[in-house]
Amino acid sequence: MKTKIIDATLRVLGQGQAVAFSMRDVAKAAGITPTEIYRHFQDKDALSQALVEEARRLLSAYQIKALNEATPLERLWKTGRQYVCFAIDYPQLYQLLFVRPISGSAPHFPDEMGPEHDLPFQMVVDRVRESIACSDLKKGDPAGLALIAWAQAHGLCMLHHSGRFNAAQLRLMSDQAFADLLNGIGNSPAIKAGIPSSPPGNGGGNAN
Repeated sequence: MKTKIIDATLRVLGQGQAVAFSMRDVAKAAGITPTEIYRHFQDKDALSQALVEEARRLLSAYQIKALNEATPLERLWKTGRQYVCFAIDYPQLYQLLFVRPISGSAPHFPDEMGPEHDLPFQMVVDRVRESIACSDLKKGDPAGLALIAWAQAHGLCMLHHSGRFNAAQLRLMSDQAFADLLNGIGNSPAIKAGIPSSPPGNGGGNAN
């Protein structure tokens, strides 16, 4: 029943632009009474926390698809691309995770951004680390470089969410920005050989 309620909440959020929902609307979407929700979630905050956990799971599922790529650099590129796809496909959940998180749900850098707290960020760190290890990227702090890449992608996603440009433009801009970033922190010969002329995969973000 908990999964049914969370799925119903996702549907309610998908009907609008705001990161907000009412227990009554969720109950209607789930085909149950509001009282039934409270048998599984103590209050709205508890349901919101479950939603945050589901959002992290979905983002991780998007990013893990990058592991299918052949080289460390391609896996790093695809990890960033999947982050952007998640922001496009689930704007409300993206806002819930990174823009208007509920109290206590946003990990703080650097102590709370390890795998036990923030798996999506740790996956970026791991891709940076393996790219450094094979000399595709210059030596540096993997967490610090991952944070720079994440901040760049997040800024572009926020501009998209504010209506500055559409999803197709976001994909193009983020690809170019990430290529420029990698050329700045990479070893030039490796970057030229490792970055594909077009992003790996078909660009779709569906985690299913």
